[in-house]
Order: sequence, then C-alpha cells, then structure tokens
Amino acid sequence: MQSNGLDRQNSERALEEFLKTDNQEKVFAIKGGWGVGKTHLVRTLMSSMKQGYHYASIFGVSTVNELKMQLWSNFVSVNEGGEKSRMQRIKSFLNVANKNSKDFGNIVEAIPKMEDYGVGFTPALLTLTSNVLINKSLQNKLICIDDLERRTESLSLNEILGFIESLAEERNCKVIIIFNEEKIKEDSISSETLKEYREKVIDFEIELAPSVEDNFLIGFGEVEPDKATIFDYFEKANTKTNNIRVLKKIKLYLAKVRPYIKTFLPEVRRKIIEEVIFISLSRFDSTFFVDLKELLSLGAFDEILRNGNDKEKDIYLLANQLGYTGSIISTEIIRLVETSVFNSEIIYEEGRKLNDIENKHSIEKKLREAYRPYSESFGASEAELRENLTNFLENYCTFLSFQDLQGLIDITAAINLDIDCYWRKWFEHAINQAETLEMLYSLKSYIHNNDVFSDSELEDILDRKILTFEKNVSVDSILIEALNTKGWAKQDTDYLNSRTLDEWKKWLLKQHNDKYFMIMQGLKM
Repeated sequence: MQSNGLDRQNSERALEEFLKTDNQEKVFAIKGGWGVGKTHLVRTLMSSMKQGYHYASIFGVSTVNELKMQLWSNFVSVNEGGEKSRMQRIKSFLNVANKNSKDFGNIVEAIPKMEDYGVGFTPALLTLTSNVLINKSLQNKLICIDDLERRTESLSLNEILGFIESLAEERNCKVIIIFNEEKIKEDSISSETLKEYREKVIDFEIELAPSVEDNFLIGFGEVEPDKATIFDYFEKANTKTNNIRVLKKIKLYLAKVRPYIKTFLPEVRRKIIEEVIFISLSRFDSTFFVDLKELLSLGAFDEILRNGNDKEKDIYLLANQLGYTGSIISTEIIRLVETSVFNSEIIYEEGRKLNDIENKHSIEKKLREAYRPYSESFGASEAELRENLTNFLENYCTFLSFQDLQGLIDITAAINLDIDCYWRKWFEHAINQAETLEMLYSLKSYIHNNDVFSDSELEDILDRKILTFEKNVSVDSILIEALNTKGWAKQDTDYLNSRTLDEWKKWLLKQHNDKYFMIMQGLKM
C-alpha cells in the first residue's frame, strides 16, 4: 500500500490506473479534509469515463444491512454525454428489480416447504433473503463508499471495513472508499481500527491535496470578474483555502453584493469584496485564522481596546488586518452570510460614502496641482492660478469639506476670484445629501458662522428640511439609526430622554421586527 499527498490531476491519474481492468488491486482509498473535493473528483472522473458505479454515504447509516440496501438502490449510471441519465437509471433499476423479484419469488415459493425443517416465514428469514439478492446484484460491481468518518455510534468502523473486505474478496468488487482521516483520529477506537486494518483491507491510498487554484475553478467556474482581487486577498491573508463548499459560498455572497458596488471606485470595491471574503472564511472555514462567532462575541472594538485582555485585542487587530471593518457594511454582510437576507440599500449608501471619501483623496491631489503655479511663482502665474482654481471648483467643489472650501477664501480673494456660486453649489449638494438631523444642524451652524457667504433662500430650504426631519423623528427611527451606526447624536438622546413613561409603554407594546436588537443596542450604549 502507498500513501501520497497529490494534487487533483495526479489523484485522477492514480484513480484511472486503479480502474483499469487488468489492475488486480481491489480497494482504493481517497482521504483528505472536508470540502477539498474528494467526492467531486470521483464523480467527475466516473462521468468522463462513462463508468457506472454503486454509491453510498455512511452518513446516517446505522447497520451494514442499511449500507447494502443503499448501495443496491443507488446505482449511478452515465449516458453517452457524460451526464447521469435519469431514464437509463430507471431502466437499470427496473431490470435489476425484475430479475431479483423472480429470484425472490422462487425463494418465497420455497419457504412453505422449509416448515418441514422447522423454519417459518420470519423477519430474520426475509433479511437473509434480501441479503442474498443484494449480495448477488453487487457481484463484480464498482462500489463507492463515502464519509467513513461520519458513521453513527451503532455502526463501528470495524464492521464497515469488514464489509468492504468481503465486497473485494468474496464479491470480486472494486471498491473506492472516501474519508477524512483527521476526523477519524478524533475517536481513539476508530483510529486504532483504521491503523490495524488499513494494510489488510486497503490496497492503494492517496491523500487529495489540491491547490487553491485547482478548487477555485470548481468553486467559481471559468469566469469570475473579481478573481484577481480574491487571489490577492488569499495571498495577503496567507490562507490556503481550498474547501470547495467555502469557495462556492464566497462566490454566492459576492454575486449578491456585486450589483450594488459596481459603480464604486476600484479601491472601495476591493475593500467591500475583501470584507465579504473575510466574513465568509471566518464563518465557514475552520482552518481560517479568525472565528466569526468568537469575534462577534467580544463586543465593541473601542471597549475591547480599553478593557479587553491581550487575546481579545489580538483577535480584533488580526481581524482588522484581514479586512474586517466592524462597520454598517460589515453588519449587513454578516446578516447575508448568516440568514441569506441583507439590506442592499445600506450596502449601497454606506459604500457611496466610502466612495466619496476615496474621491476626496484624488481630489486633494488635483487641488494641489491647481495650486502649483502659486507655490512656484505667484506673481507671474496669477491668471493661470485663477483658471486652474475655476476649473477645479467647477468639477469638484461638491466633493470638498466645508473646511477645504473655507481654506480657499484668502487665496481666491487675493486673485479676485468670486466663489459665491461654488459656496451655493456646495450647500445645495450638502443639504440634498444630508440624511440625519445632526448633519442638517451642522449645515445650519456653518451658514450662521460663515461671514463670507450668506443666502436667505438657501437657509429657508435648509429650515424646511430640518422641520420635515423633526416631524419624522420617532423612538424607532432613532434606535434603528443607533443600531446601524453604533452611536448617538445629542439631539437623539435629548429626544429619548424627554419621552414620558406612557410613551415608552406604548412603544414597548408596539410590534416591530427589530425591537429586540434595538433594546439590546440601547442597553449596550
């Protein structure tokens, strides 16, 4: 018997060699971690070779007789196109059933005569009869037995291996067995049994150890628009994730999030994609460096930094390094991974804010370029500076902060450039984009404290929007906002503190899907 860690291509070659008719070896074992594609390899190869086989998973099977029945009833046949043919399987099953029913009929017909020997028609006799027929139908067949490590307590590994040996030696079957040895080793009795019997039962053994690239193709398919970003993340995180089930989950969640981030700048898209990958790996990949449930159980990041122990701090810092932000976007991605439901509008709106910030970085670079004539030689370049700043403000004034715009006052005054129209454009955009009372109150304060620019019409627009927001304020709206942002605005706490006992009673009695989370978040904060 040989044992090697092989990639997918060499594993296929080894299995092909085993399946050759002139190969005298009877039992071929494929071992490897969960999700690396052991069963997928067998099924794919059988399909390409148009090789029919009887298949059974040990998972949930409690006796060898149940295992026999599962093998007998689950014959996987393949049509000319290499796919499982439903009609062919039905015909094959009916042919076997017809032949066996005749055999069964002959045996049943003989049963009354057995009374002469003191043998009646008992359940035990039926079991014996069915075993005879099943054993007969499995003669000289290719058998695949999967999930040895998932056996029930009532079915010992010793019984399973004994059955496999009888298939090979007494029924002349070729048997492929699939298992995760690391899980078997967790049970000392099963581990000793495997150690004792593997030389006797298993003729050839390989360990499937595919590369990430091997299984990425299976998990994601030929076309994946963010393949480069995903592999960059795997390299940065130093992860060797080759679990096909985990890779398929990452693909699924990226497909759900991707439509809402497609218009963002590359750097913003990359950050959100990395967060999806991190949360998926930390939730489903047991080999990953961070466990999502453990991470979420730690609580708020700032609290951990103040009062947490070194281990908790290390977990949080590692998670941050691997792409976890703990933001509103994180919360929605976690909801997607845990429940398959998420708020796409929140993903989009929060991503848009990140997009604006990223835009600002590039805008600051453009502003420095516009300033260049001033920094190099002001006197000779005043006209060029005026033109540069005018072009810049036309295109980018709404992306600046209030402080950035204020910083231009002195220099624009020095070159006689009137920027009132840009102030108005900035305030109009800021009022339209404001989503909270806090943001609107800040804008009102900016206008009052800005000596350079005043516009009564703009103030009226701002006041009307503030009035509309104030009418729509409620306990629900404030707590939902706090739940999303993990923070309070002063006017929010003032509003909540001013509610009467009766108002709080009415609120508690009113139905709301997120009420539990609102209360828990409120108590935390």
